[in-house]
This record gives sequence, C-alpha cells and structure tokens, in this order.
Amino acid sequence: MKTSFKTLIFAFAFGTTAVSAGPGEGSKKATSFATGIYTSQDGRLNVNIEKSLPLNTTVLIMNSQGDILARENVSRKQTKACIKFDLSALQDGEYKLAVVSKVDKEVKEFVISSATAVTQRTLTFE
Repeated sequence: MKTSFKTLIFAFAFGTTAVSAGPGEGSKKATSFATGIYTSQDGRLNVNIEKSLPLNTTVLIMNSQGDILARENVSRKQTKACIKFDLSALQDGEYKLAVVSKVDKEVKEFVISSATAVTQRTLTFE
C-alpha cells in the first residue's frame, strides 16, 4: 500500500511538472524572416534578410512622423537579401526601420546625430 501511494505521488509530481514546463510568456514565436542590421564605416545602413517562408517582404525607412523615406521590396522567390541604404542625406533625428511581411513586422528605432567637433588643446611647459 505504501509503495503504490508513493508511486502515485511521484507520478502526480512529475506529471504536473511536465504540463507546466511549456513555453513561457517571454518565449519568442517563430517568424517568417530573420534580420541582421548594422552600419558600415562609410555611413550606410545594411539590412540582411533571410526568409523562411516564400512571402513578399518590404523594408521601410521612416521618419519620426511616420513618413516613408525609402522602400525596398524583396520578392517571394528571393530567400536572402542584402539591402544597403545611404543615410548621408538624412538630417539629425529619430528614424525607424521596418521589415514587414504578410505574417510578421519588425520595427527598429535608430537615431542619426552629427559628430560634434572635439577641441584639442596643447599644453606647453617652460
């Protein structure tokens, strides 16, 4: 009797652990594309896209008001793309980069700010 009771408690404990071990709220859902976004030394913004589903995908650059400044489309047949944006003509401010497909949308915010001139001082001791 004690053995069957211990077995029952043991099975119940592991059964509830297995049920509650599902993905939590912080887990990421699967997306139809993966992105890699980085800047180059010459001031260009590079966006790499690798799609897992054959969907049309659009890459947008928008200003803080939501106006579209640049748009590039990636066809459904294309599984990988590398898109380069020249940001040298844009003024200082806040911008958004959006990668949008029929299923998913990924938005990244970035700021363009001009480098401030650094004053160099030379000290001479006599």
